[in-house]
Amino acid sequence: MKLAKYFIHKPNQTQQIVLGCLAYASARLYNIGNYQRKNWSKDSDKEYPDWYKQKKQLKTNFWYKNLPSQTAQETLKILADNWDSFYQSMEDYQDNPDKYNGEPNPPNYKPKDSKFNFRYLNNGFKIIDGKLRLSIPKQLKSI
Repeated sequence: MKLAKYFIHKPNQTQQIVLGCLAYASARLYNIGNYQRKNWSKDSDKEYPDWYKQKKQLKTNFWYKNLPSQTAQETLKILADNWDSFYQSMEDYQDNPDKYNGEPNPPNYKPKDSKFNFRYLNNGFKIIDGKLRLSIPKQLKSI
């Protein structure tokens, strides 16, 4: 059984800036990982950039460092899940093309002005006295 907490947070202006920075960094990291996957080809000598390889390779990336590590890993996990869904849809499409309106498309990039949802796992936050306490990376602590 999973434990879930329902919490409504109404951030002040400073908190909105920090949350906006986290959402922006998460979207940029998603786009970098998506770029690597879209530009990979079977003809290249490189291995396919799966979740584990991307997590390891992008650890030194600027956007990865601007997120808590678990959040960055979850962002890349979301990307991996999106690509897995795309590949499954392609297999289904080839088996039964009448089921779809058209050929499935690979995951799109996140727009620069959009807010991308990011995930905090249970070790990344605490609720103390009705206040939400998030762990944030060192780069954002200077804001």
